[in-house]
Amino acid sequence: MARTYTTYLSTTSRHDDGGLTLVKDGFSWPAFFLAVPWALWHRMWIVAAALLVLEIAVAVLPGLVGLGDLAQGALSLGLALAIGLAAADLRDVSLRARGHRAADVVVAQNRDMAERRFLENHPQLAADLAAAIGD
Repeated sequence: MARTYTTYLSTTSRHDDGGLTLVKDGFSWPAFFLAVPWALWHRMWIVAAALLVLEIAVAVLPGLVGLGDLAQGALSLGLALAIGLAAADLRDVSLRARGHRAADVVVAQNRDMAERRFLENHPQLAADLAAAIGD
């Protein structure tokens, strides 16, 4: 099954990966199950803090206002679904805030094939990235 990836390039600094980041569009299971660790893994510190506050609020507030366990479970599930659905958008906003720009959209079977296809379609960029990684 083909997936859609948005490619981002760093405009401010060079990284070990040459500043190339691919983000899979669509639902994110890691973000659904482990929202805060997922955000920390992607170095989205503010997003991780906001998600932690939201998860604590969903865990505490229903009990304070007298909602039952079922309502609290439904709220937790709803928050997890919202995070899973919004994960690619959260990464987009975070990457743009850190100085990345969206470069292209690639359709491929997996992340490695998407990266290869992107670099094949942008040979000069591939040479620049290879030089940046080699430095």
